Amino acid sequence: MLLQVATRIQSIRAFSRSTLLRQLGRTSTRRTHTSTAVPGRSRPHSSSWMTTAGLIMALSSTAAASQTLCQGDGDNSILTVPPFDESVLIYDHYNGVTLNLEKLLSETTNEEEESALFAKNLEGAMKFWKAEQRKGIWVHIPTSKAHLVPHCVKEGFNFHFVKDKVLILSQWLPQDRPSRLPLGPTHQVGIGAVVFHPKDPSKMLVVQEKTGPAAKWGLWKMPTGLLDPTEDIPEAASRELMEETGLDAVMDGILCFRQAHRPSSASDLFFVCHLTLKDPEAKWKACEDEIADIQWMSVEDYCGQERWKGSPTYETLNDTIRKASKKAQDSEDNNIEGMIDSEILGVGLGFPGTNAVFKSHL
Repeated sequence: MLLQVATRIQSIRAFSRSTLLRQLGRTSTRRTHTSTAVPGRSRPHSSSWMTTAGLIMALSSTAAASQTLCQGDGDNSILTVPPFDESVLIYDHYNGVTLNLEKLLSETTNEEEESALFAKNLEGAMKFWKAEQRKGIWVHIPTSKAHLVPHCVKEGFNFHFVKDKVLILSQWLPQDRPSRLPLGPTHQVGIGAVVFHPKDPSKMLVVQEKTGPAAKWGLWKMPTGLLDPTEDIPEAASRELMEETGLDAVMDGILCFRQAHRPSSASDLFFVCHLTLKDPEAKWKACEDEIADIQWMSVEDYCGQERWKGSPTYETLNDTIRKASKKAQDSEDNNIEGMIDSEILGVGLGFPGTNAVFKSHL
């Protein structure tokens, strides 16, 4: 029955949506330049931006008028369109749908009314999307709409991840195959900054931290840190070095990297990067909150610290640093051949933005 209904839905969808838009146009309240805008949020196109009260009226009217096509469980009512305005729905290329409740942000309203209406509309939408044979359904809920989370859980949604104060929930609808939805964030990415002395590359810049495991062990270490969102590895390496030591440098390449998996936290990618100081005569300044001391240390002394001994992983990482130091010593200009270098390139193909591309010297 649902497949037959879904077929018919597709044939009349254009008519149904135009009817819905006419209803929304009659019942919604358009925002004007004199109304109160949401702080820190740009205003959507005026044709789809309504007060919450207007939206509730529109959805209530639409729900009553459009119950003519999608068979419900134990209910003879059927829907011709999902009971949510098109402005909050995103249809992806994988036959999925995103319900973006961030776009419902507006003046305060009665939470109980909004909650009851949302629960009713979500139940109807799920029936509709199942009839359409949709696959992945996503719901984005900002903190201001947290009272709507229990209704999503009741409908079978799972917490996926949190991004910028928005909870993202998901549900895989097909029952005859495992979920193909991508996992939430699973990895963190870190860098270590290797800086050899400009005049004596047998020495490297090291720091002692004030807190953390390295401080407990009395370990001298290279400056390290995690990448920020949208940050490329070369940018992060320069930033971390600047934050911890006050020294400005540019990344020349990647010496090696390590992948680690920890059961109690995210998997970890750690890139050991070689950087060159922009000013060879520059003086360091330790970060007051993080760094207890800074010095130039013999590469051999660094690699020979007691804490590293007995660890095949760190012994291998340190051996790579040792080899890089030797290559720099053998070169007239401290050049290190064979590193993985990077280049920031445009994506192209009609897509905006850039990618950092890392390549070996094959």
